[in-house]
Amino acid sequence: MMTLYFNHSTNVFTLAAGPDCEKVLEEWSLGDNKDHTANFEVGDFSVQVESHESWPGEQWKFLAAQVAIKGVKLLPYSLASIKGGYDVLTQIRIAQNNGKRNTKYSPVTLIERGCGRDWHLFLYDLCSVLNHYEQWQIEEFRKYFSHLEEKNRCYFWIISEAIDLVRPYLDIVPELRKYAIPFIRRHAAIALRDLGDFIANCDPLSDIDKEHKTKVGNNLWSFIKKYQLNIG
Repeated sequence: MMTLYFNHSTNVFTLAAGPDCEKVLEEWSLGDNKDHTANFEVGDFSVQVESHESWPGEQWKFLAAQVAIKGVKLLPYSLASIKGGYDVLTQIRIAQNNGKRNTKYSPVTLIERGCGRDWHLFLYDLCSVLNHYEQWQIEEFRKYFSHLEEKNRCYFWIISEAIDLVRPYLDIVPELRKYAIPFIRRHAAIALRDLGDFIANCDPLSDIDKEHKTKVGNNLWSFIKKYQLNIG
């Protein structure tokens, strides 16, 4: 039976039992047509692991984990498909749900579906994320930023969204600044100009559009003032 431990001497998560190891999660049966959920907290980590087995059809069965650090969820932003019409979190959810826009489930840190459900691989990956969460989250953002630039998708609303996505992580993953700030800096001023052009050439705007474009403009200008003009 696979078990996840936290070693209080080394402050790492491990799959091997030993002195000063606390059991935090133990595998349960998959394929019993029942849904299961387990939660544990260690220091700043809060983790929810769940399996969904009650729906018929192997493609709907999954084993998933949501990891949060100080309440901030670790998410695989590299899964964002960069398709128009959906925000980034919805894109991740679609990628994790067999291409379906299933609103019942939120995006999660890790997920295994169908015949790929395997406790050994799942706990190995979960252990790796927990022990190296900073590197993991940075790499997810780096891949997302690269996708945006490679596909020429750095539109003003997407750069504003990137600012919102990055902001909660700057305290828990300080090294992310080295990658996120330069990326946004390359595009923020151009994005603000493009927003101005859009407003000038799209009159009249609906009240919803006005509210959205105001938020985008404030987001971009706040970033420019802080990180490019060094004001405030």
